[in-house]
Amino acid sequence: EIYRAAGNRRLLEAWHAVRSQVHLFQLARVRSGRRDYRAVVVEEHREIVRLLRAGDAEEVARYAEEHVHSALRALVAGLDR
Repeated sequence: EIYRAAGNRRLLEAWHAVRSQVHLFQLARVRSGRRDYRAVVVEEHREIVRLLRAGDAEEVARYAEEHVHSALRALVAGLDR
């Protein structure tokens, strides 16, 4: 919804091109992650929405980037197990 709301057709097309891969990543993340993963992700997404509503583009970008990097770190750590 964020990509659609941005009104950027190319961004939305890029999302459609990779969303199935993102879904597979998320499934792997759920399987390898902490038990409270879903609760953490929901809270992180709520924070992104809060920041969007506040209109703080720089903070949204910083937080969203950390959200993605955190998920990657957790997935890699889970694969190492």
